[in-house]
Amino acid sequence: MVTMCHFTIYCLHNLDTKKENKCPREIASFGVVEIIRKNSVLILVVAIAVISFLHHYTHDPLTVISWDVYGYYLYLPAILKYGDWDNYAFAIEHLNQYYISSDLYQLMDWKGEKAPIYTIGMAVLYAPFYFLSDIVASLTSYPADGMSQPYQWGIVVASWFYMGVGIYCLNRLLEVLKFSWSTRVWSLAAIVFGSNYFHYVVYENGMSHTYLFTLYAILLYYTHRWHTQAKLSYIIICGLCISLLCIARPSEVISLLIPVLYGVYNGLTILIKRHRLVKNFKQIVAFSIVGISVVSIQVLFWKISQGDWIFNGYSGHHFDFLSPHIWDGLFSFRKGWLIYSPVFFIALLGFIQLYREERRWFWALTLFTVINIYIVLSWHIWWYASSYGMRALIQSYAILAIPMALFIRWSQRRKWIGNLTKIFIVLCICMNQFQDWQYRNGILLQDEMNAMFYTRSFLKTTVNKDLRKFIDNPEEYKGGSERKILRNIEIDTVQWDTLINNVPAEIVTPGSYGPTIRINLNEAVEADSWLHGSGNFYTDSEKFTAYKQARFVLSHSRNGENIKWRGIHIQRIIDVGKWNDFGFDFRLDQGGYVGDQIEMTLWNRGPDTMYVNQVTVSKYIE
Repeated sequence: MVTMCHFTIYCLHNLDTKKENKCPREIASFGVVEIIRKNSVLILVVAIAVISFLHHYTHDPLTVISWDVYGYYLYLPAILKYGDWDNYAFAIEHLNQYYISSDLYQLMDWKGEKAPIYTIGMAVLYAPFYFLSDIVASLTSYPADGMSQPYQWGIVVASWFYMGVGIYCLNRLLEVLKFSWSTRVWSLAAIVFGSNYFHYVVYENGMSHTYLFTLYAILLYYTHRWHTQAKLSYIIICGLCISLLCIARPSEVISLLIPVLYGVYNGLTILIKRHRLVKNFKQIVAFSIVGISVVSIQVLFWKISQGDWIFNGYSGHHFDFLSPHIWDGLFSFRKGWLIYSPVFFIALLGFIQLYREERRWFWALTLFTVINIYIVLSWHIWWYASSYGMRALIQSYAILAIPMALFIRWSQRRKWIGNLTKIFIVLCICMNQFQDWQYRNGILLQDEMNAMFYTRSFLKTTVNKDLRKFIDNPEEYKGGSERKILRNIEIDTVQWDTLINNVPAEIVTPGSYGPTIRINLNEAVEADSWLHGSGNFYTDSEKFTAYKQARFVLSHSRNGENIKWRGIHIQRIIDVGKWNDFGFDFRLDQGGYVGDQIEMTLWNRGPDTMYVNQVTVSKYIE
């Protein structure tokens, strides 16, 4: 990625130099750069598709249609292949035959039948490629069951297609807004390579975000085109994009703000807008008819399959509108948008230039961005489960391209600021690519990140499983290593006749507790004193999940009331098939009073049998 940006700078330098004073070799070099300039979008799209192809080609069998993607996709085989949109019996076959998820959470029980929890929009976007995949499957030896390799590759190719359309439309928009080629290249490079957009367009191709990014790019482009030349086709495309966005993710209804508020920034522009709408009333009606027709696809499906005009597939989930998670969503190390995609600081600064230079876009884009961030980060699962960065904001990157380009253009007029901006973008691209690699190789986790784990994993190139203890317990004693043992339980062959690799062990079956240490303090302990819990553990299976696994617990209670509790998910830390020594530090934040109880145990919440040889509680000597 660094090489690519250096090459871009080289090209820009050559394009800023007059051609007539060059030697033949320089003229030839200029010609190559000119070709690259004219075909830069095509080169970018092909490069991303090739990277994605090389990644997926090494995965046999390919399993793109899995987890959430299967939930978006299952409408297609249900309607077009199996004719089963009541019980979705075919989904059980898919679950048994293909690795789609641990269970069929994509379907919920509803009035004695099954119903998809996701809306139909993504299936509509997948549909053309589903038909092509069906043809390929019927002409080859692959089963035409909606899940074999042609269908998997169909979703990958679909993502490439929509990615190409999105980048093309975004580039065209920036071009008609009079941004130079240099500004457009830096803006697109920042978004595509410097953010988590890259991850979802290259590796997790079926996820909705990059598809919706494309719909926003098209909407922006044709909103501008309609306001400069009110053609019926332009406003119909706008209506199509908004309605598709709505049936893909209902919260995207705020996309209406873009055409509604475009060009509105004072009393006079409100009158001009009103005049335009009245003058083109028939086109507004056509816009509405297109939108309602597309949305009716979902409504009619609900009525036919579930018997209701409106259906909430997210029953049990909710928005925290009164207590949104804005700070966590923007700046936390768990999934903070500006932590994992800091390149968008440029876009946020660009809103100043948006107000100064492109007032016609200002209120549409500003209100959209503010409301979108508020809605996205009001969701009670604000980190959006397993993901790289804040994936729920990816579709809005098309919106942020305009203020980003404005800031870059402004900085290019001031040499030292322009150079700093370019250096910042290159560093963001390098960091994003490296952290994406870390994420894909298990160095950064899919979920539950925090500041201590992130900083300890920063720039690491190998997996250190011991660091994962900081996910559950983000604290560590910084003093010396000398400790006093408070209590120790060691399993020997006199007590137990179970030997694992010639080591005596106590068996801890699923749902039970292992050897437990209970200490009643007989003297007061100062605040901020430190304990250390350690043990020797073994397991020979790994059926555990992220939340269902054994936890090594250390707690402090007073008068029967818990003061502090830490439970380390140790199965994501220890190795299978060998004995593992593991320990972690525990701070007594409030100190300890006489009679307080310290308790340590192994709580086996998972499906795997655990074995324990020794557990110890000790206190650091300060």
